[in-house]
Amino acid sequence: MVVGGIPILYGKLDKAFRYLGASTTPWKSLIKGIELDSIRDLIDRVKALLIKPMQKLTLLRTYVLPRFTYALMMCPPPKETLRNINSTIRSGVTRILHLHETINSAFLYTPREQGGLDLLETYPMVYLAALRNATKAAQSDDTIVRSTMLNERSHKTYGTYAAALRLSWPATSEQIKEGKRQIKQGYKKKWSQLIAQRQGMDDFAQPLSNAWLSRSDLLRSSRLIDAIKLRTNTYPTRMTLKRAHENVNLICRACGEAGETLGHILGQCITTKAKRFKRHNEIVDLLKDRLVETNRVMVEHTIKLNGEKLKPDLVISNEERVIVIDVTVRYENKSFLAEAAEEKVDKYIKVSMKLEGNLNFREAKVVPIVVDSRETLSAATIDELK
Repeated sequence: MVVGGIPILYGKLDKAFRYLGASTTPWKSLIKGIELDSIRDLIDRVKALLIKPMQKLTLLRTYVLPRFTYALMMCPPPKETLRNINSTIRSGVTRILHLHETINSAFLYTPREQGGLDLLETYPMVYLAALRNATKAAQSDDTIVRSTMLNERSHKTYGTYAAALRLSWPATSEQIKEGKRQIKQGYKKKWSQLIAQRQGMDDFAQPLSNAWLSRSDLLRSSRLIDAIKLRTNTYPTRMTLKRAHENVNLICRACGEAGETLGHILGQCITTKAKRFKRHNEIVDLLKDRLVETNRVMVEHTIKLNGEKLKPDLVISNEERVIVIDVTVRYENKSFLAEAAEEKVDKYIKVSMKLEGNLNFREAKVVPIVVDSRETLSAATIDELK
């Protein structure tokens, strides 16, 4: 193209051009749509990188997948196409994390602060963004833009997007925001309705307990993957395998005395007893090292009470009060953690009262430290540790 004798570089809508040494085009995806093969290829290339799984996931979520987001939001494809894109991304993530395809999607999409992996589900994300943009455009000062968004064709198109999200159209920004909140809450609700994979999920909603889901420096790669399997109860125990194969023998392969479930392995099996003791002692040592800086600490101090010898893990005292601390690690399910805390209080309440009277303290208290066996801390334990 020549304008006033000066050649002007231009390109067709479906052609890429070179800029800063790279080929780029702002329109190609809008015209041809998103190709699933290109998404698979990018995910496979990320999977092949020599970095940690959580770093790969961050790379995908922060840099790779957003390159498709703009095109999808500007020209949303049908819901079925978005579901196919979402399925492709989900499959790629499970391969990166070496997870079985049967892992529940609700965990993948549940926000991190509630114990999930916090991935974005494609079709709600795209439709919500399109509706937000349309709502803003309908309030534009530009008459042409405003009238375009208010015509019958646009109303029908965006009404379809809203209906897919169970929203009315037209909608306000507040209604769209509330719709997004409900979608996120819906993931946790779906997770809670599962039979096996929901176990302990009510105790997962603690930010401190979910740091390992966003930081790549806390767990080794193999430990991270195992932690996800433990959290979703998809670790290949015999009970898990039984869901897919009816002829699986449920008896524990290690001890042969009970059904091989996560609860049995983590809290009851005789072959893991030494490791449970080691974990318990590591927690006690960590507490002792922190508390000894400002308190007097007695470790496994024997106290005689009604002819019985009791040995709480730690007895902490200062000028005003004495605190009896006992640590226990329990499998999270139903009300197991709350029951464990009550057991410790009932067991040592009279011990604390005896120490209060004998040593003339103003206050005595029993603090049960209940640690969950699948990488979490209960809300009550976190409050006590403060």
